[in-house]
Amino acid sequence: MMTAAQARQKIDTLATKRGEAEKKRAEETITKAVENGDSYCWLGIYVSDATEKWLKSLGYQVRRMSDQRDGDDTEVRW
Repeated sequence: MMTAAQARQKIDTLATKRGEAEKKRAEETITKAVENGDSYCWLGIYVSDATEKWLKSLGYQVRRMSDQRDGDDTEVRW
């Protein structure tokens, strides 16, 4: 059994990896949309609070949606 400290460290590591993956996906998706002349895009995932904050700090408008019928997604506008 792992200790509480080990559990917290593991969660922090996983959250960091998830955040990096979300940021990479956002960058790639936004770049493609801009190259296509679009002013918004859908990321296809429900981003974490940290990723939402990061995108907003860069000036993007972010709308996260979670719906039983349509699933989870995040819209990014610029």
